[in-house]
Amino acid sequence: MRRLLIITISLLLFAGCKKDQVNSLNVRIENFMGFSVDSAFLVYDESGYNYGEIAAGNTTGYHLYESLIDDPAVYFYKNGDQFLAGPILAPPLSAPTHLANGNYTVKIFPDSSLLGGYNAEFIKE
Repeated sequence: MRRLLIITISLLLFAGCKKDQVNSLNVRIENFMGFSVDSAFLVYDESGYNYGEIAAGNTTGYHLYESLIDDPAVYFYKNGDQFLAGPILAPPLSAPTHLANGNYTVKIFPDSSLLGGYNAEFIKE
């Protein structure tokens, strides 16, 4: 009986644990522009992954990366014209920082304080 009680308690403790740690780097893009974009690419993504068309207010699926520089700059296209959301940082004097493993959303949105008129930010989930 005691053995059954120990097994039951162990199972209850194990079932109550949740694994919150993500062992990969997953990024998606959320469009807060007020208009659809025809395609979107992260500036520092060496693979050139195309997130495709993103309707206003929509979010893409996640894309898995091995490593990604911690700068949320995004190139997007609308009606054949290329735009930049987010600042492009000057090359650092030392190695650039990279995102830690986890799930991230890059939010792209209008921002009149930037020359291009659009900004981007990483949001860790």
